[in-house]
Amino acid sequence: MWTWLLACSRHVYRRCDFPNAANYNVNIVTNWTDYAAKHLLGRTIVGVRYLTKAEAEDLGWHRASLVIVLDDNTILFPSSDDEGNSAGVLFGQKGAAELTFPVVPTIDHNIAREGGAS
Repeated sequence: MWTWLLACSRHVYRRCDFPNAANYNVNIVTNWTDYAAKHLLGRTIVGVRYLTKAEAEDLGWHRASLVIVLDDNTILFPSSDDEGNSAGVLFGQKGAAELTFPVVPTIDHNIAREGGAS
């Protein structure tokens, strides 16, 4: 049996015992994979850009991350963590080449590239 501690900062709020922690982890990964598939499979990237200054400020961020625009107007952008505390870097790989799409300073205008620029 695994014991899990649910914590925020240094304070433990609740202690939970899971008789099968391995299955618990598998279910989390499966559920988030299903969520991603529902929203992303079959979609086409129709544009790429960086967050505008106004968008970044609405998120409480002082820097901007890459935005990927899909054909159904979904926008995707990385965050530094799962709480959305700041803009995040997107990493990738194309063959042997490593790709990095960095966080940039916010600007007053926005340059969008249609058609998934390379």
